[in-house]
Amino acid sequence: MDEADRVRALTTLVRSEGVDEIVVFASCNRTEFYVWTQNAAEASNSILRFLTRTYNLKLSDWSNFYRLVGEAAMTHIFRVAAALDTQVYGESEVIPSLTKAWDQAQKIGTTGCFLDGILGHALDIANDVARSIKGHNCIISVAKAAVEQSQEFFPDLANRNILVIGAGKLSESILREMRAVGVTNIRVTNRTSPKLTAISSKMKVEALPFEERWAAMAESDVVVISTTARKAIVTVKDLVPVMKNRTGRPLAILDVGVPRNVEPAIRAMDCVYLSDVDDFSENVRNRKPSGRELAEAEDSIRREAVNFNSRLMKERMVPTITALRERLQELCDQELNSLSDQFGPFTEDQSEAMRAYASHIAQRISATIARQMNPASIEGAPEGLAESLSRMLGESHGLSCAGSRLEKA
Repeated sequence: MDEADRVRALTTLVRSEGVDEIVVFASCNRTEFYVWTQNAAEASNSILRFLTRTYNLKLSDWSNFYRLVGEAAMTHIFRVAAALDTQVYGESEVIPSLTKAWDQAQKIGTTGCFLDGILGHALDIANDVARSIKGHNCIISVAKAAVEQSQEFFPDLANRNILVIGAGKLSESILREMRAVGVTNIRVTNRTSPKLTAISSKMKVEALPFEERWAAMAESDVVVISTTARKAIVTVKDLVPVMKNRTGRPLAILDVGVPRNVEPAIRAMDCVYLSDVDDFSENVRNRKPSGRELAEAEDSIRREAVNFNSRLMKERMVPTITALRERLQELCDQELNSLSDQFGPFTEDQSEAMRAYASHIAQRISATIARQMNPASIEGAPEGLAESLSRMLGESHGLSCAGSRLEKA
C-alpha cells in the first residue's frame, strides 16, 4: 500500500464497525493494521471487508493474513518496533517508518490516547533494545544490506558499473551507501523526469532516460531496482537480449522494490544472480547478538508487554470509555424503543438495520471522544473524568468501572 492507499484505508476504516483507533504500518514485506477496538472480531471483519473490496482478494489470499489480540498484539508491536520481527533483522529504518505511520494517523485523526500510548512506549522500548545490542553491529539498513550483498558478488565493487532504477528515498539511501564504499561509476534512471532530475542533482550521479535502461543494464555489473511498481518491470523476456550483449559477463540484480520488481524466474538464467530482501535478511541474521543477549531483549519486551497491558487494562480511562459506549448504547436503545412505539411496528429487517446503525453511532461518538483525549492519560486519568462524562450524559451513576474490559487487535 502506497501513501495514498494508506490514507484511504485510515479514513475509511476509522468509520467502520469495531474500529476506534487505527494505524497502518507498511514495511518491505508486510502491511499491518494496529487497531484499538472494543470488539476484535468486528474490527477484523471490517478490515477484511475493506481489503477484499479494494483489492479484489480471493478466499485463497486469506492464508497470508494473521490476527493477534490483546497482549499478543502488544508484544508483536514492541518486537516490530525493536526490529526483532522485521524482514531484515535489526533493520534500522523500522523506527523512522513506524514513526511516519504514526504521524500520518495522528494528522488524519485516527489515533487517540490508547494507540498513542502504545506506540510511544513501543518506540521507547525500540531505542532501549538498539542501545543494548549496538555493539554487535547488527543494526543495519536495507540500503546497506543491499550494498553488502553487491560486495558478495563483486568484492571489488568500487571498480564496477552500477545502475539504480528508481528515484525514491530507498534509492537515495542506496546511492549514499554505494558512495561510502568508494563506488564512483553510478547511473540512475526513473520513469518520471522530475524525480530523476532531483535525485541525480542531489547525489551527483549521472541521470539516464528511462527508455535507455536496457542498454545501460547491458553495460552494468550491478543493477539495483527500487520502485513502487505493482508488477515486475524486469522479466525474463526483457533480460534475454540484454544478456546476449554481455558475452558471458555475470550480472547481479538486487530487487528491493515493494512489491517485488523482478520476475522470480530470472534466477534460472545463466550468468544472472538475483537477490531480494529475503536474501539480504539471511545474511544479516548471521549478525545477531549472542543467544543470551537476544533472549534478554526478547524477555524484556515480553515483560514490558505484560506490564503495560496490565496497566492499560486497570487504567481508569479504559473502563470509563467502555462505560461511556455502553451508556450511549442504552440511550440509543431507549430512543429506538420510543420510535417503535410511536411509528411501529417495524419489520424485523428494519429493526435490525436501525439497531445496527444506532450501535455504529454509539461507537463513533465514544471513539471520537477517546481519540481527543490527551495521550498522557494512559499514565493517569484526569480526576473527575468519569464524573464529567456522567454529567454530560445526564446520568451520575451511569459510568461504573466494574467489569469493563477492552481488547486490542
